[in-house]
Amino acid sequence: MKPIDFFSNPEYALIILTSSELRFYVGDNVQLELIDARDVAMDPLPQRQVVAHRPLMELKRFALHLLQVPRLARLPVVVAGEDTLVSAFVKFFQHPYGVIAHTGSDLTALTCPQILHCADLFRAKVRDVYVGHFQERLRVQMRAGRVLSDVVELTRAAERGDISRLLLSKAPQPSGPETELAAAVIRDGGKVQLVPQQLFPDGIKMLGVLRGELHAHSPLFAMDA
Repeated sequence: MKPIDFFSNPEYALIILTSSELRFYVGDNVQLELIDARDVAMDPLPQRQVVAHRPLMELKRFALHLLQVPRLARLPVVVAGEDTLVSAFVKFFQHPYGVIAHTGSDLTALTCPQILHCADLFRAKVRDVYVGHFQERLRVQMRAGRVLSDVVELTRAAERGDISRLLLSKAPQPSGPETELAAAVIRDGGKVQLVPQQLFPDGIKMLGVLRGELHAHSPLFAMDA
């Protein structure tokens, strides 16, 4: 039995801005794919502190175009490149899921494998975006009374087939109580998922999300879909 471990390899989008090109990638810890690239003519003068009107409109058009890309709806977006361009771009790119302005390293001239090698510089922030969304949705489920933490209640709910997702802080051990629970949940069509320990209340290492309409329509509990 291998639980879903979404948080160990989350997907993200990467936008790299230079004075000659705007690039859009999608990737994770294993691979990075260039999706779109546009040649532009920006002011290359390093001393300029603002972006001129024409290149500013190029940034705006690119930002508005990307906001219409369905694939980005549930992805954190890392924006990297020349600092002035990044600052201007993020003002137009009002992406509600999460925007990470990445500064302090130059990714503009790197290939996809080289960017992957440097991605540790922003991976923790990407993960934090997902954790924040997941944590908020979990709070909603808890307030609705759809989350169980007591082992006895979890066992009874699993026997009835009422648990749609079992959340664990670590992989179940062969002889541990989590193993039987996980097997029962999977047997009834549910899923078992590993999530960071910080999402659990103190002293709790296992949560069960009950079936119901609120859960069924929650994209945050279906991130692996």
